[in-house]
Amino acid sequence: MASTVDFNKEWELSMERQRKCLGKNSKRIQSLSYDKFKTSLTEARDKHNRAPTTAVLQKLQPLFDQLHNFVNAITSIVQSSPELTGFIWGAIQSVLIVASRFTSLLSLITEMLHDLTSLVVQLNRYLVLFPKADELQQCSRQLIDDYVGFSISAFLFFKRWPIYSLLRFFWSTIDKKFESAKSSITKHYTEFERSCKYSVDSTLVNNTQAMIQMLPAVTVLPAASEKLFEVPFLRNPHFAERDTEVELVRTSLTQPKPPHDIRSTICLLQGLGGVGKTTIALEYAFKYGGEYDFVFWIPAQTELDVLNTATALARKLQIGAQYLETQQQPRSRAEVFLSWLQTLDKPWLLIFDNIEELSTVMPIWPTNGQGHILLTSQNSKLAHFCSSNIAVSPLDSSAGSRLFLAYRTVAQNSLSQPIPSSKLSDHTDHREKAELIATELSGNPLAITAVAGLLSSMPLEEILNTLQRYSSFSKILPPGTSPTLVQYDSPFGATWDKAQEKLDPSSRLLVQTLAMLSPTGLTEEIVLSGDQNANLSLFRLDSVAQYHSVVSDIRSHHLVQRQGSDGSAYLLLHGLLQKHFLTRLEKNPEELLDVFKRAYRLISNMFPKQSPLQTPQNDLWDRRELYTPHIKSLCAVFNNNRRSLLSVGIAFAELLGDSTSYFWERGFYKEGYETSDAAEAVCDTLENEYASEKANIYAISGAIRQGHGISQRRRCIETWGKALKLRHAHLQAKIPYMIIDEDIVCWGNAWNDLGCIYVDLGSYAEAFDFFMLAWEIRKASPLCQQHYNHFPESPMNVAIALAGMSKHQEAIDLMSETTQSTDKAFTDHNCAVVQTAHFALVSILVSAGRYEDAFSEARAVYERRNNIFGLASRQTSDAAYMLAVVEEKRGNFDKARSLLELGLKGPNGWTEEAVARAKYRLGIIFKQLGQESDASLKIKEAEETLATLESQYGTGETKSGNWNREEAFDILVSMTAGRSTLGQTTRVEDIATSPLRRLCGRLLEKFRKEGDKSPANLCRLFNVEYDIDWQLWNNSTK
Repeated sequence: MASTVDFNKEWELSMERQRKCLGKNSKRIQSLSYDKFKTSLTEARDKHNRAPTTAVLQKLQPLFDQLHNFVNAITSIVQSSPELTGFIWGAIQSVLIVASRFTSLLSLITEMLHDLTSLVVQLNRYLVLFPKADELQQCSRQLIDDYVGFSISAFLFFKRWPIYSLLRFFWSTIDKKFESAKSSITKHYTEFERSCKYSVDSTLVNNTQAMIQMLPAVTVLPAASEKLFEVPFLRNPHFAERDTEVELVRTSLTQPKPPHDIRSTICLLQGLGGVGKTTIALEYAFKYGGEYDFVFWIPAQTELDVLNTATALARKLQIGAQYLETQQQPRSRAEVFLSWLQTLDKPWLLIFDNIEELSTVMPIWPTNGQGHILLTSQNSKLAHFCSSNIAVSPLDSSAGSRLFLAYRTVAQNSLSQPIPSSKLSDHTDHREKAELIATELSGNPLAITAVAGLLSSMPLEEILNTLQRYSSFSKILPPGTSPTLVQYDSPFGATWDKAQEKLDPSSRLLVQTLAMLSPTGLTEEIVLSGDQNANLSLFRLDSVAQYHSVVSDIRSHHLVQRQGSDGSAYLLLHGLLQKHFLTRLEKNPEELLDVFKRAYRLISNMFPKQSPLQTPQNDLWDRRELYTPHIKSLCAVFNNNRRSLLSVGIAFAELLGDSTSYFWERGFYKEGYETSDAAEAVCDTLENEYASEKANIYAISGAIRQGHGISQRRRCIETWGKALKLRHAHLQAKIPYMIIDEDIVCWGNAWNDLGCIYVDLGSYAEAFDFFMLAWEIRKASPLCQQHYNHFPESPMNVAIALAGMSKHQEAIDLMSETTQSTDKAFTDHNCAVVQTAHFALVSILVSAGRYEDAFSEARAVYERRNNIFGLASRQTSDAAYMLAVVEEKRGNFDKARSLLELGLKGPNGWTEEAVARAKYRLGIIFKQLGQESDASLKIKEAEETLATLESQYGTGETKSGNWNREEAFDILVSMTAGRSTLGQTTRVEDIATSPLRRLCGRLLEKFRKEGDKSPANLCRLFNVEYDIDWQLWNNSTK
């Protein structure tokens, strides 16, 4: 009959009562693991450095070890939180630490603790007999409650009377507390023994009677059955990489025992499903089976499996044939096998495979005999009941690659002509790729062998790319796939499904959420910081204690590891399990969407939002870096399941937009493209809702693409065009008096963004009006003047447009003033914002022919960008290019050549456009050096790329025929990559955006004349819904 008592709750209530007793001293009781507890005693001993102190502390050590085993076992049985164990050791530590100042009193306290501990640990011997008895659990709680209560009383006593004379005077108080605790512990223990006596006696009588009834039926084995090897699998001919574990099993099972010890030796192989536990057990059975007269393999997933196997073995052994025929209950039949096994005087080996609960095998569990028991399980809690415990870890990349290549060879040989091993395993490239594949599969042998066999016809590179591309197995392995291993007949991943099924709903939610996030692990700070209640509610949890209980549950099934110390602990779910659990979620789109929303909300609660005006936030890089791996993982899950997840909502799109802003600032363009694409996909489903939020997303999506060059220019124009329309829709949808300063500035920012496109196209005069409108709005904004005036973007863009219009001196004056104010505002000049301003100054100076001034700026920017972004980044490579241009203009051709050759040879972050420009510039330098053949080759390669890109992406005036060659390659890239040709050619306006240019000019004129620049009035001023140029442009871009 199931217990109706919630012992976990009882333990929590006991701990709460003790904390109330502590009152204001509650915070002085630290939560300690046993290892930290022992360390604290060592530190106390060293601090006081007195022989009596050392002696009394050493006296308690053996008993504390026993108490540690007892506490571990009982808290594991009731599945209480780690907080309980930590409180127990914290309470004991507190009294020993305060008492250690007084040697004589420490001796008295030690004797008291020694006596009480000796009483408590007597209960240890009942744990094996009655591990789940209600009486045992109730008695354990009462004993620990009394024990901890005395420790707290002693601690408070020492805190109340800190002077030795007072302590001695009032010592009778603590004597009474000790006698009371000792009496209570003895009373509870006696009552427990009395309650158990009847149960024990009745069990012995009933079992004795049952054995007497069976004796006539249990016959002596005939000679033919004097030995039996009953294992339902063939030996694995390809067993590899686990010989060490097999020998560890051997050592564990054959270690010497005391002469009077008649118990069976028990060894547990525990670890994640598929990690190789069954394979190890199978190999041990075949390798050392000759040393046993009887070897039995018992599938232990369910009690029925165990009972049926035991009955079948009894029949095969020809024991109790008549008795078996008269019994209908499987348990009664299995008892025949157990009775025979416990009286057998020959060596035997009993293997329980895939056991999750000890109760499953208890009907045939031998408590004595001449045999060995080997268990395989995902449940680490079984270690409490075993003589030894072997944790089976995943394979490292080297061992995993060898296993992969071996099974791949076997699979290929079975399908076609044998492939020479030299073409597979001996090839360095094959080994390296196999190591990466093994790493992707988390070193799990089951997954490694499954992929090696099922995908044996695919090239290694393709297998690796497939594993890295997809977040689940649904697009990698056929459904219902079974590994090609002799001991597995279940579908791939069935063992992980069984472990997950045993979890409660909150534990399952946490595991599923982890499957959505980065395989590098989830720091507990993300769950327990910020709005803790909101985070815990995502997993249907109400307290931190419940969270720790859930973590303990999933850890015990080897589904999750908890690594690191308490302050920086993180939860790690195997990448392999991530793919598997996502595969299962994909079969239920509603559940997939529900878990996905919980996962992104958890990260969104912690990820810093982008600036409301979308200005750079270099100071938040470190914080954002902590969470972006999870956002990338969420984005991958989204992209692989768009049909199911497109309805996720605007909040997820905003999270992706915030992360895109970070990727843009850091120069992580590939990641930024992925997050912005996904964010736009969500926005495109929302129709006319969330205009402002969607405008933010389209704005940053365009920003990260602008720096790419001509191949992304059309996409950038379209994206920023959407943002401008949405900004206008947002302004006109709100009641004017509800418009705020931020809305108006963002409207100006949208015009600024489109001005950047004009600059990239070389239309500097057209860009000037766009930039001036945005800057005028910013200068009139109280918000910008108070919080954002130090950002250089607006004056920097105006200066670039002036330089492009050949007004170089005006541009230099404005840009010099801007860099000075930026340097003053940002004291750290290794800041990306600062270097952006100085880099723009480099372009203006070199275009104006001020090469010496340009050189000092270019060199400083190159060095600082190297510090900020690294040598292989696009930003640093762009700075190196501009430095090479300056060196060329100064006549230092060798230095210029070296800079460009270095950039082109190694990783540089450059786009195809930037590479073509660098090759062209290098070709020109080769000419200067008289290396005509090298020059011709580089220039030809560059011209071919230019022609290809123009034919694919260029239109009208963007064709290189309108420019000299140096300008043509500058126009190929973005202005953000630097230019040396500002002001060389006057451009005509682009037909696609000319209506906007005319509209912008009128808006700028009206804005300058308007005296009332309140947000409400500007909202009316900027209403262009019925403007003919707005309509022309709007219709042309639909």
